[in-house]
Amino acid sequence: MEIRQLKYFAAVADTLNFSRAAETLFISQSALSKQIADLERELGMVLLQRDKRSVRLTPAGKVFLNEAKVILMRMDTIPILLKNTKDIEKKEEHNVFIGVENRVGDSPIFHLGVAEAVHQLRQEMPTLRAIFKMGEYLDINRDISEETLNMGVFMGTKEDVNESLKYRVLYEDEMVVVYRGEPVETIGIEGIKQILSEKPLYIIDKEFRGMSQVVRMLGAIGCAPSIRFCESTLDMSFIMESGEGCVVIPSSMVGKYKNPKIHTLATHRPEAKLYFMAMWKKEGEHRIEEMIALRAGLNIETFK
Repeated sequence: MEIRQLKYFAAVADTLNFSRAAETLFISQSALSKQIADLERELGMVLLQRDKRSVRLTPAGKVFLNEAKVILMRMDTIPILLKNTKDIEKKEEHNVFIGVENRVGDSPIFHLGVAEAVHQLRQEMPTLRAIFKMGEYLDINRDISEETLNMGVFMGTKEDVNESLKYRVLYEDEMVVVYRGEPVETIGIEGIKQILSEKPLYIIDKEFRGMSQVVRMLGAIGCAPSIRFCESTLDMSFIMESGEGCVVIPSSMVGKYKNPKIHTLATHRPEAKLYFMAMWKKEGEHRIEEMIALRAGLNIETFK
């Protein structure tokens, strides 16, 4: 199995069209078809179901595509990681100050991604020391600009990032409505309207960015719930788990609730998109920050 075969397969799987995939790869369609056939023969299974009108991924093809994308992503980042390691290995000590948005610290994405990335880099650079500081997004943004923090990790939209900062998307998430009670009769948007007509929606006071996105998301589906405020994510969780009200949180954080009476509803609309991101200053060299962000993205892609 060759790396180019993985690239060829990923291109066909993304377009589900051999002709378009061949054009993007700058090879002939017959050569592309032969490479895919050779790959399937080597694996001993069919990855793509073909007929005269369409191309579809088989169940085995879907599994193989996920693994192929992880391998290709790692291949693309290896040169960057090696270059960054070479550039900083002469330093005796590496302290990196990382600001973590309050609502991110409780996310499994943070632990699987960023914290694990720091652990991995410490195996290669024993002198690396990460100092984490919890805070609100605006404070972290300011501290990076003033260089009292090296980088920050937060959740939000791409429009949230200060123009003077560089960022990398580590994970694409979605805001969902979470509530405790009996399942609603309908799912999706109609289900959200039903449950929010029965229960108030709790939002963290002073969390203006999150509040604004929730209002936009619900406004896009014509929903105007009764909104109440609470002090923290912990308060919000307790209120929802007690059945007093609903909350809107990233889907990646739903897994911490083990009660089978807790349910989620999604709009699947663009307004609900949320990104887990790392950011640092554009100016100057930020090798360690880039390495942490790259490793974090790879870790999340591997575990999700």
